[in-house]
Amino acid sequence: MFAILHFPGLRPYVEGPYPRLTPFDEIDSLRDNWWFENVSGNVARPIDSPQAAVGFPDFLSAAEKQSASVENGELSALGPASQYLPRVVIDWGKKHPHDPRVPEALYLAIRAVRYGSSNEWNHEAFLLLHQNYPNSEWAKKTPYWFK
Repeated sequence: MFAILHFPGLRPYVEGPYPRLTPFDEIDSLRDNWWFENVSGNVARPIDSPQAAVGFPDFLSAAEKQSASVENGELSALGPASQYLPRVVIDWGKKHPHDPRVPEALYLAIRAVRYGSSNEWNHEAFLLLHQNYPNSEWAKKTPYWFK
């Protein structure tokens, strides 16, 4: 999770014909960061659809396609990155409050929401950062949270 937060170009699927243009490790100011929508919207969509994505290759067996469909369902359950990332970081931060990476991870999770879509986890991440690590450089870099 820590690595994913550092690389806004990461996505759990292969991009279609119009890939992200911003460098892999930089925030895209137009919110083309991590995965913005439900992941299943980008996986195994027919190639001739208006928003074509990579479909199943012909060489996959029926069992492999079924396995991929199950994995796609699991990825889809994660939701958008801006909801998934803060939720995981908050849980990790509560379980491991002495881990020195927690303040930075909270900062990065809040940033993910800022450049993604807002949600209820953002305020909780902000409170955890400022209540547990008020003097950290990461709390100082995060004076606001975003609805």
